[in-house]
Amino acid sequence: MEDDIFAEQLENIKFDPQITIKEDKVLVRLVFFTKWGGFIEAKYQVQKDFPHKIIERETETLIDYNCGYVY
Repeated sequence: MEDDIFAEQLENIKFDPQITIKEDKVLVRLVFFTKWGGFIEAKYQVQKDFPHKIIERETETLIDYNCGYVY
């Protein structure tokens, strides 16, 4: 049952990175995995002009994962 829910959630994730270039900034969206957080979607707004500073960042956990280690 739990594996079915995980598989369904995994199917709904768009893993392809997305880059949108606007007049004054670039929007970058990607998904990554960590054993301590799970599948995480990260969205960045980057200054288009040099130096390319991150203006804003946002992360959202799409699927939680816990590797079982406790520190």
